[in-house]
Amino acid sequence: MINKAAQAVYNFESGFYIDAVNMVFEFNISTTNRPNETFHLRDLARHDTIEADGSLTRNDIYFGDDLHFDATVWDPVAKDLGLDHYRDVDRFVTVDTAAKATQNRYGLAMSANPQFNASELWKQFQYGTTALYLLTLWDNDHNAVPKPWVKALMGTSASLDLETSRIELVTNV
Repeated sequence: MINKAAQAVYNFESGFYIDAVNMVFEFNISTTNRPNETFHLRDLARHDTIEADGSLTRNDIYFGDDLHFDATVWDPVAKDLGLDHYRDVDRFVTVDTAAKATQNRYGLAMSANPQFNASELWKQFQYGTTALYLLTLWDNDHNAVPKPWVKALMGTSASLDLETSRIELVTNV
């Protein structure tokens, strides 16, 4: 569903996101004894391999820590996604909104980091990471992702409001 939506909106080739996910394992990078099956989260910090400038949630290597979540990096993305406010009529993140937030983060990283070096290919891969979280949280009934779920996934809410989520699930039956 996400792959087809991205093809229509952004004219990506069929299978783009599937290829992006598979690329993680093709790098054969791991601190485990099964590199084609799994990777350690610390592998995410290997600059220009999995990690690259312009991450949605982590700072660029130029600024130091490129492994851990950085609220100052995430806050503008969250604002672009509308996670700082939402009402009954605005409870979901659409593919278009997520893509624009990704594009804005990339632009901000390019302007702030004098050593920004992510390639055009990596920029396209960044949309793959956006598609990955959308796909993980996707609500087929609304063709979008519930905003509280994005906040919970990114670790930016104290806890997932289970009562709201339960009501959401009941209304989707």
